[in-house]
Amino acid sequence: MRLKMRGFTLSEMVIVIGVLGILASIAIPSMSQFISGQRIKNVSYGLYSSLIFARNESIKRNAEVTVAPIVENDWSQGWRVATTGSPSVTLRQEAGIDGISIAATPSAVAEDGLSYRRNGRTGTGSAITFTITGSGQTPRCIRIEGGGMPSTRLLPSGSC
Repeated sequence: MRLKMRGFTLSEMVIVIGVLGILASIAIPSMSQFISGQRIKNVSYGLYSSLIFARNESIKRNAEVTVAPIVENDWSQGWRVATTGSPSVTLRQEAGIDGISIAATPSAVAEDGLSYRRNGRTGTGSAITFTITGSGQTPRCIRIEGGGMPSTRLLPSGSC
């Protein structure tokens, strides 16, 4: 009487491993590009939510709230949301992500940050923009008009 053996043969196993290797070599480049794009989105949404939070806190507290870079003139290192009274209280702090850069305009905002007044407005005469970029990815833009409400969008070409 002959026993039936279950399982895979060596040749079947080699073919499956070869196919998996080919699929992995195709997927890895697109996966790294996807991860890079997600990092830009993550930073842009983090900054966007911090700006919304600062605006809401300024209205809620009826006090000025500032969003400023942790390292002066370098938003890429992260930012903090704080009250401007004495003593200043840090309400939220976000760290930057390596390989992602943030450019802010006008230059006063780039250096010192921006302040939301008691009514939730920025008080600047012009729009404030943040451009978030990473290697080989479509940049994102955060724009704040005089009313203080930020908006975010992809920046395929041109300026914020």
